[in-house]
Amino acid sequence: MSITVKSQAELDKIPRDTNEDILINFGTKENPAIIHSKYQNPVEILGNSYVIAHNDSSVIARDRSLVEAYDKSSVEAHDNSFVEAYDKSSVFATKNCFVKAMDNSTVEAINDSFVYSYGNSHIIARENSSVKAMENSSVQTHDKSSIRAFDKCSIELHDKSSVTAYNESSVIARENSQVEAHENTSIKVYDETHAEAYDNCSVEAHNKSSVNAYDKSSVKTYDKSFVETNDNCTISAYDNSFVKAHDNSFVEAYDQSYVLAYDNCSAVESDKSRVISYNNSTVKRMNNPPKQIEQDNQNDLTQCNSNHVQNISNSSNNTQVQSQPAEIQAVSTPQQPVLPSQLPDMGMGGMNFSM
Repeated sequence: MSITVKSQAELDKIPRDTNEDILINFGTKENPAIIHSKYQNPVEILGNSYVIAHNDSSVIARDRSLVEAYDKSSVEAHDNSFVEAYDKSSVFATKNCFVKAMDNSTVEAINDSFVYSYGNSHIIARENSSVKAMENSSVQTHDKSSIRAFDKCSIELHDKSSVTAYNESSVIARENSQVEAHENTSIKVYDETHAEAYDNCSVEAHNKSSVNAYDKSSVKTYDKSFVETNDNCTISAYDNSFVKAHDNSFVEAYDQSYVLAYDNCSAVESDKSRVISYNNSTVKRMNNPPKQIEQDNQNDLTQCNSNHVQNISNSSNNTQVQSQPAEIQAVSTPQQPVLPSQLPDMGMGGMNFSM
């Protein structure tokens, strides 16, 4: 059975130990219904009622209802509901809900929801949701969501999402996402995502993603991704990636990747990659690739080196060629600028790499 109340006086008369379901059908923002007690069953909000819940109350709101929950309250909201939850509240909201949760709250918002969350909150937001999470929050968001996360947050987002992450956050971004990360953040980006990494961040870029790395950040780039680095960053480039390195950065280039090195950078090239250096940068050729390179790549590189030595022998009228004993050989690189027409076709899909 259930009890439907239409005034504050009727609600206050209901005993705490009642086994009946309580349905609230009154309350406005100016004169809200107030739940003072925790009942055995969750209180259900009807119509467009505006309710404030105290003292560990449990509330279910439907049909565009408005709810404010305090003191460890639990709220479930549907159909364009508005929810504010404080003090370790738990909130579930669907269909264009707005949720503001603080102090260790747990929030799940679906269908165009907008969420604020503070104080070690855990948030799952889907379908064009926007989330702002602070203080060790954990966030999963999908479908064109936007997130700003601070203070050691962990984030996973998909489908053209946008992220700003600070203070040792961990981020996984897919499908054309926009990411800005600071202070020892760890990032994995996929599917043509763009990332800005600062302050010793660690980045993995896949599938033609674009990364700007600063302040001793570490970047691994795969699948024709583009990286521009500054301030003593470290880069490993694979799979036809393109790298512009500045300010004493270190670059390892594999798999026909292309590197422009400026300002005292150090580069190691192998696997038919090409490095062009400027401003006292140095380049070294690695004859034997590292152990993690697959055996078939090693065989290809050995054949390439063999053909290179044979070509030198033919061009020198059968002059004897002495190979250098070290695994890494220094190679000269042009110091003059390279015209755009001279750059090799790296299959970058028309990306603009102008200075």
